[in-house]
Amino acid sequence: EKVVFQSVADFKAVMSLLKENSIKAWVNCSRRMFLIFRELKKRTVNAPQVSLTVEGNHWGLGCNTIHMLDLLAFLTEQTKFEVDVSNLDRQVYETKRKGFIELGGKLRAESQRGDILQLVDRRNHEMPLQMLIQFDGVEIKVDQIVGKSYEYPSGRREEAVCKTFQVPLQSVLTNIQAEEILLTGSSQLTTLDESYLLHKPMLEFFNRHLSSINNKQISICPIT
Repeated sequence: EKVVFQSVADFKAVMSLLKENSIKAWVNCSRRMFLIFRELKKRTVNAPQVSLTVEGNHWGLGCNTIHMLDLLAFLTEQTKFEVDVSNLDRQVYETKRKGFIELGGKLRAESQRGDILQLVDRRNHEMPLQMLIQFDGVEIKVDQIVGKSYEYPSGRREEAVCKTFQVPLQSVLTNIQAEEILLTGSSQLTTLDESYLLHKPMLEFFNRHLSSINNKQISICPIT
């Protein structure tokens, strides 16, 4: 499950053990299994650049960054990202889990070829969670809460095409995931090795941000 580990060192240690024992592992970033995103990938994977923007309030930017980073990696097949945390709030927020914190503000990540991830958690504003995917002059707004997507060709709002889709519950996905792995030895989910490439810059820049706030070195990221 995400966040897989709170440190890069733990990641490396477990990956080494798994490799030593020839054990496969995947990370449950389940949007890769959603039909809407699998169909969308057929269009985005050949686009020169894709932008993914997620904006809302109190939606858990810290613990959900990896989900959105993984989704953009899936849509673009890019795995190397630079993360910019300079616009995150200069304070942390309490969570229901003792010893862990949440983040607010703005985060930006960019792939080597120029794909953009923008995450915004406005802690002091009431607004529904919005996801916007842009590529090749097309804008697609995805509302997972109601299960609807709105496509705007060339950004023209008056020509919106609305589609409905299902957001499968984890209780529905688990048996599918397990059966696929047991029968085929593979999975639609993110491999641990690929997820490491996405977690690494995120953890490093989160720790850098937290170190700056706390005026002390943070090496174990308190986000789960």
